[in-house]
Amino acid sequence: MASIPAYGDLTSTYQPSLLFSRLAILSLFFGIGLFNEAHSFTLFDKNVLFNDNKSSLLKLNNFNLDTAYELLANEREKDQPAYSSLCWLDPASSINVDDDNDNNNSTTADEMPLYPIGATYMPSKTTHLINNVKKRNIQMALDLEHFQDDRKKFCVVLSCIDTGRIATVGTVMSIVNIDIQKEPYEKDNIRRIKVTCRPEATVDIQHIMNPKASSWESKLRDSPEYLKAQVMYRTDMHTRTGNEDDIKNIILSVLDDYNTIRNLYLNGTGTQFLLPFAIEALEKGLPEWTKSNLVEDFWLSVEQWQTLCQTIRQCQLVMHSSDVNEIKIAAARAKDGYLNLPIHIEDLPKSARSEIQAMEGKAQENYIKIGMDPCLDFQVLLSLPNYEEKLKFLSTMISRERQRLESSSIINEPKGVYDEVSEQPRKGAWFDDSKWESHQPKNGAWFDDSVW
Repeated sequence: MASIPAYGDLTSTYQPSLLFSRLAILSLFFGIGLFNEAHSFTLFDKNVLFNDNKSSLLKLNNFNLDTAYELLANEREKDQPAYSSLCWLDPASSINVDDDNDNNNSTTADEMPLYPIGATYMPSKTTHLINNVKKRNIQMALDLEHFQDDRKKFCVVLSCIDTGRIATVGTVMSIVNIDIQKEPYEKDNIRRIKVTCRPEATVDIQHIMNPKASSWESKLRDSPEYLKAQVMYRTDMHTRTGNEDDIKNIILSVLDDYNTIRNLYLNGTGTQFLLPFAIEALEKGLPEWTKSNLVEDFWLSVEQWQTLCQTIRQCQLVMHSSDVNEIKIAAARAKDGYLNLPIHIEDLPKSARSEIQAMEGKAQENYIKIGMDPCLDFQVLLSLPNYEEKLKFLSTMISRERQRLESSSIINEPKGVYDEVSEQPRKGAWFDDSKWESHQPKNGAWFDDSVW
């Protein structure tokens, strides 16, 4: 699977650090962040490791902030005309989508593997790490390993969890390295394949070549057959329709809004939506923008904004899970006998389950209201037909966040991470850096390499 960066340690290599350790713990606990299947570059770690095992995500975490993408896109189209650029395709159908797609910005045709995911990647040419554990994705990596370097490519495309359909615009990933990891005592069995890759271009998906690979039967049998598609490379970034003065004015507006937002975050405004160790990474994760960022490095700049959106999403998940855990533990301790861990929601009394269900619905609504979606808005950016339209929509996204941060409800919020109900500082190691610091040296082989 794959994911998107969030703020913390946005490096491209694994560096043992407090931030990395926290993300690893968060990943194992929630199935998100470092090992997420959805967009997961965050400020915690920019060397996004994407895990394709969605089932483990669902087992580890009852609640996540994935939304019904196609339904939400249809709702947003009523107020945001740019959403009309989104088109969807049933991967189990072999119908050509050429006639339904009126985009004239496609040129070179190609065939390549299709990788449907609950995430959107910008063609920023930054490095990502995808951890493949499903049979079909392992088989895809094995097949691509034997291709020449310029043919080691596949297309990641947004997949809707509500309809099962995929977007008709995807991102081409060029493989840099393939790391095959086998079971330690069963050398013939592949445990996982880690693929280092770079998003380098956008394409229109024209035709699904083997739609049976997306059938329910294929999924239930966990078939190793992966989707393949005929695609056309897009040239939309080279298309200019408006006059240069209009584009310059939009760029100036974006720069003003973005740099204002950056200063607001660095001064503490809006940080109630972030965890302390993510706040510390803001200065590095949100660099100042100049005109060249939006002209020469447009997609890299968009990815930086997407990283902030993903960071807010992951922090919201942590806060929500913290609230749910408090209810679970309180309900479990109220029972007679020993406290059995892990606590399963089905073992809780009806009152506790109802309270958690209501909290999840509220958390979902609150998250959507923030307006920092790291997925759908960015799929719109990929789908819009030319540079000017993309720039306008990016301006809308960033302006919306500035208005939110400058609103009185945000400005007057206390600095730091507070519980929305008690209005008291949140408790626990996620929200208190001192709990991560040890004042005594750790002893033993785990902490002393010389013992080994």
